[in-house]
Amino acid sequence: MNLYVAGWGLSEQEQAIALHCLQEIAQDYPSLDAEPVWRTPAGRAFVACVQSSSDVRGSRQYLHQQPNEIVLFDGCMVDAEGRINAMRSENLAAHWDSLPERLEGCFSILRIRPEIPEMELLTDYLGMTQVFYASVDGKLMISNSARLLARLCKDSTLDPLGISLTLSLGWASGDRTLNRAVQIVPSGAHWRWTANRPTPAQLQYYSPTDLFRYRKKKKVGRSEARELSDRMVALLRAFENDYKIQCPLTGGRDTRLMLSFILRGKLSADYYTDATTHESDVNTAVAIAERLHLPLRIHRPDPDIFSSQWDKLICRLVRQHDGLLSLYQIADLLPGERTPPEIPIRLLGIGGGIARRAYRDPRVFFLKKNDLNGATLWLERQTLYSYSGLVKESAMTLARQFVRDWVAKWADTGYSFSEMPDFFHTFEKIRRWGGVDYRKVQESHDVFSPLCTRPFVEAAFHLPVWNRYAEPLHYQLTRLIPELHAMPFGKDPWLTQLSGLAFPHLVIRKKVIQPLTRKLRCAKQIQTGTFFNIHRMIVGESQRIRTFCMDNTSSPLWDFLDRRRFEEIIKPDTDANTRTAYTDMLCRIATLFYYEAFQD
Repeated sequence: MNLYVAGWGLSEQEQAIALHCLQEIAQDYPSLDAEPVWRTPAGRAFVACVQSSSDVRGSRQYLHQQPNEIVLFDGCMVDAEGRINAMRSENLAAHWDSLPERLEGCFSILRIRPEIPEMELLTDYLGMTQVFYASVDGKLMISNSARLLARLCKDSTLDPLGISLTLSLGWASGDRTLNRAVQIVPSGAHWRWTANRPTPAQLQYYSPTDLFRYRKKKKVGRSEARELSDRMVALLRAFENDYKIQCPLTGGRDTRLMLSFILRGKLSADYYTDATTHESDVNTAVAIAERLHLPLRIHRPDPDIFSSQWDKLICRLVRQHDGLLSLYQIADLLPGERTPPEIPIRLLGIGGGIARRAYRDPRVFFLKKNDLNGATLWLERQTLYSYSGLVKESAMTLARQFVRDWVAKWADTGYSFSEMPDFFHTFEKIRRWGGVDYRKVQESHDVFSPLCTRPFVEAAFHLPVWNRYAEPLHYQLTRLIPELHAMPFGKDPWLTQLSGLAFPHLVIRKKVIQPLTRKLRCAKQIQTGTFFNIHRMIVGESQRIRTFCMDNTSSPLWDFLDRRRFEEIIKPDTDANTRTAYTDMLCRIATLFYYEAFQD
């Protein structure tokens, strides 16, 4: 990890303040070297950073410094051409002009050329890297810590749209954060500061509309599956010589797909399962490991730590992730696993939903081609929830306006409304929610998401919308490993791959079978005692959450929430199944209150 702050044309006093803030923020990350803090020599460009400790970063080179050029990065990336170790900044400097086309992964890179003078910023094509910007005394500053910028701005005002989206949508979308003064750099960004530009030229080397330039293919054949699998294997092989790869095993399709790449490439990997979800995930992972003779490590966090270290864990979650990571994800921060001697590459299955239809409501096919209002209302119904009035109508109105503006913006590009759900999922949910999910393990692991790379995402958008319902990429790619393909899932089996039948098959499952089993599953979430269960843990801490939130009587967050409804849901005698249905939402609310309290 490389925590940094950068600005252009700062005075010596402004630079000193930024350095001090960086040193203080770095204390929230135990794996970082608090000393020494590196900074650029005197000049127009100011950059300072704190890197992971030298004894765990291995062959990574976060910083390359020459008299006429400085390059530094944060994140995890690979050269798609397989010619360089992209985790060494000297290689990034040597191939700067071709980096936008060659790099895959989640990253932000800065280059400073003092003699020109010039400073450039690159972010990954999906924008999963969390890079923030804010105007500080009229000067634009960037950092991968929103809290650092908020401190520099001396502005702790909550952002109404960011709060409304977090409550109703589940994440701060678009360019919003929870702080009014701090926003996020867009996807595929190439920002450039020069002597005559106090603010950067904001270019974009990869536009979301690039996904629509492909001619649709009606199916994925065996040859196409082999070609795509070979490309994915090549990306992972680029890591093998220099870094240890960790591959998750669960009962789901995305982790199985990543496993197929490892097996097909005969790559070495450590296999693990986090026992923080339903027990069927762990049971299926164990069955796969036994069938394929894979060494499997099961991480079982101690539930007692959740309660005994509540304040410490909450403080870490909020401070490290700027309030953008929900308390619902806290299990991933629980100790119990030995820290690796060197930072490994952990694979994540984020992005798999892009290839199998994120929002599976059949009514999308009844949208009229030019019905902008109908498309807007459809997306609102799919993504925004008031939780029976828990989120106030004023907040819902802000969130709805965001969705309307989003649809109107992309409608002008001419894309089909039937593509809209997957497009929103990719460049809003994956970019922002997935980006925070990626960031939560970044301190101890580098994270690479094969299913968020251009080969996979572009292959998904090659397919007609109606065909993505059958999950053909997942089906055909895992089919290349027959023994893995035949293993049962923890939940639903494969949909039929017969043309035209997958969609009716899905409707029957979604509208008939799943409603019959939903109540039973909800009850089991509370009753399951074999593994760590976030629902049970949150219910156990609900009175602590209730007291903390209700005691903040003057908080502006109550402008967005129905206080009476909140108290009704979280009171001790509320039915357990009812409270379980609200667990995710209660976690969002608690996170926001803790964020407000922990601001400096």
